[in-house]
Amino acid sequence: MTRGVRWLVLLLGLALVVVVHATGPGDRGEGTSAPTRPPALAPDLTGRGWVLDDEGRPPVGVDGMRLTDAVEVDYRQQEGTVRLGAGWRTGGARYAVLWCDLPALDDPALRPPTLTLTFDEGTVQVPCAGKEGTPPLTRLHPLPPAGPEDRPAPEHAWSGDLPRRGSATLAVYLELYGAPLRSGPLLDVPDAPDGSAGLDSSAPTVRHGAGTVQVAMVGVEHDSRLELWAGEPGLLTLAVDGIVVTDDGDLDDDDSDWAQQDPDLRAGAWFAARPGARRTLDLPAELVPVAGRSRTVVLSVEGARALPRSWSVQVVPGSPEQPQGAALATPVPDGLPDVPGLVPAGAWLVPRDGHRHELPVAPSPDDDPWTWGWVVLGTDGPPTTPATLTRGEQLRRVPHLQDTARLAETLLRQVRVDRAATGDGPTQLSASVPPAPGQPPLQIVAWRPSAP
Repeated sequence: MTRGVRWLVLLLGLALVVVVHATGPGDRGEGTSAPTRPPALAPDLTGRGWVLDDEGRPPVGVDGMRLTDAVEVDYRQQEGTVRLGAGWRTGGARYAVLWCDLPALDDPALRPPTLTLTFDEGTVQVPCAGKEGTPPLTRLHPLPPAGPEDRPAPEHAWSGDLPRRGSATLAVYLELYGAPLRSGPLLDVPDAPDGSAGLDSSAPTVRHGAGTVQVAMVGVEHDSRLELWAGEPGLLTLAVDGIVVTDDGDLDDDDSDWAQQDPDLRAGAWFAARPGARRTLDLPAELVPVAGRSRTVVLSVEGARALPRSWSVQVVPGSPEQPQGAALATPVPDGLPDVPGLVPAGAWLVPRDGHRHELPVAPSPDDDPWTWGWVVLGTDGPPTTPATLTRGEQLRRVPHLQDTARLAETLLRQVRVDRAATGDGPTQLSASVPPAPGQPPLQIVAWRPSAP
């Protein structure tokens, strides 16, 4: 087989791979073992600015990353030591990129060159991207923290089929925190893909504690993925059933795994660096149903000043699910202690699906439920913000009815709301509970002022 023919075969093979990925997963089949979900296509990062300039220098800043080291590694030095600069004790994750002098890789038998870096804390393999853009850069590789050394000097070793001449540029980038600068036009939310379900920036907000979220219930399948889109630069925090999927371990403080760091995920949020940015994420492993089954999950996006003004989160494939309409009124629990000046008014069970649920209570001119006192009974459920009322109040939890003093203090310290002073605001009281699907409903109990 001539060299030209081998090149043609390689191109045809790559085209076939692209077609297979573009058409999506095949039939999962009923009664078969769980298939392996197809991997997401590796992105080409050259269009985002991850290219060398005309002088062969790596970009100083791109995607909220700052260049801290740029070292030339000669091919003739098969093994040795790479001496990196100072400042490695600075907080933030670091990533390696390797641009190499490469000829056209027209032989599928060739093994692309890879540089192995051995630190005291672990080993990292960094494959070559072409200095001329072929093959393109598709990934940034996380590096271990510096440990006791502020100027690490990892050992290096080449593997693969190296060209006889040339060198490589090893660049190290540091994650920068904070929101990206808003630039470019604000894009409109695109149409959702066929067979998908989710929510976007037009979804109504729900109060959860001191902040707001936008939520949606979605049916997911074994091969469902999360497709994120941003119409302008910003930070987007996404949780599924209360699990933050835009966290790569930063929220675990000292327990984060440096090898699992993701350059697009910072401090629990997706860092969308430009208008039209896209990102694909997997569902948490514990929420993925077995093949042939589906389950309902709750998507929630936190409101924040840095949230893009237009964004979309879609589950592909996915189906929309509807929450229950109202909380369930129940008899007042037995054995409630006496609270001076108050009498029990009612009790409700509120689903833990993150949505706002109306509390079925009929207001009257002489007895306005907006002035009642409200608590959450029981020990089960979210510890910080068990429930939030329409009036914006975070309800406190009273674990035990026997704790009369705590119950009385909680009720008497609540701010009474004059609904007449709220203008055209909502008149129907509702409650929202942070997502905890599969858990029993939360019990809310209210007390009204006793008659004089």
